[in-house]
Amino acid sequence: MEIARDLYKFTCISQGAKKQEAIEGDIRNDQWADGYLPCRSAWRKEKSSLAEFDKTSPVYHDAVDTVMKNVDSGNIDVAITSITDGGEASNARKAVGTAMEAIVEVNAGLAEELSNENAATFSSSSMTLVLVSIFGVIVAIGFVVVISRSITVPLNIVVNIAKAMSVGDLVRDMKDAEKDKVRLREDEIGDIGKAFDPLINYMQGMGVSATAISQNDLTTMVTPRNLKKMNSATPSPI
Repeated sequence: MEIARDLYKFTCISQGAKKQEAIEGDIRNDQWADGYLPCRSAWRKEKSSLAEFDKTSPVYHDAVDTVMKNVDSGNIDVAITSITDGGEASNARKAVGTAMEAIVEVNAGLAEELSNENAATFSSSSMTLVLVSIFGVIVAIGFVVVISRSITVPLNIVVNIAKAMSVGDLVRDMKDAEKDKVRLREDEIGDIGKAFDPLINYMQGMGVSATAISQNDLTTMVTPRNLKKMNSATPSPI
């Protein structure tokens, strides 16, 4: 401790005023610490150690004052006895040192406790981040599946209709609800589905005409739907 060092020099070395000023400065710093330490923390673990420091520190300061007075009065032997092992100032210094060590030990324990809490918080935050990331990936996959199905399902219906018509199946047995999955869409797939309706109707009309012709009914009329066809030929009995 700075006080003990300067007190020894003041007692045993003749530098009077200079060392007295140094001791008084050390005491002021120590008194400032007395007022500062209890304000730093209200944790229960520190209270007993701080209380012990508050009790021993004034005793040590009084012992230092007594030693300085003895030196000023010429009682050097009494002053030396006080600062040597077993003396009043020496014992008071040891008591303050013990109290300070207890405070340091408590603060070290609190620091370790805070470090463990921070580590636990970091671990919890890391786990939360991992879970949020996993959830985000799952949601993203869900969106991809939904968007993909919104395209592939109606597109498969269009492909199946086209395949059926390519072999003469006019999909008369397909329900309107199934067709609506395509033709009610407001995109290109919906446009394709809407285009199939008049094509199917035209092909069904052609089928009716073909059936009539097969039964020797040559009065059936086939009306072309293509303007180019209408320009090149007029409707006539087959």
